[in-house]
Amino acid sequence: MQKGEKAMRREGEYLIVEVPETGRSFKIDTTSPPQLKYEMIRMYYLEDHPVDEIISIFGYSSRQSFYTALDSFKKEGIGALIPKSTGPQRS
Repeated sequence: MQKGEKAMRREGEYLIVEVPETGRSFKIDTTSPPQLKYEMIRMYYLEDHPVDEIISIFGYSSRQSFYTALDSFKKEGIGALIPKSTGPQRS
């Protein structure tokens, strides 16, 4: 493993990311779409991973899913990653 690379493995509903330089790890909740979208965008910008690799890691089936999340993030910021309520609106 090269410097800066992280090891990833699945544990149930979590993706465990290990950072060898620090000896630390963190969990990504794979049942949380906002967290998955955030982590995909983070890997793209900060770790320079190719889109095909990113969507494979996070279980997305198309590049379009990634680019839709990225475009929303660019336009609206982090709030765009949280699903909008589709239930009845109260006044």
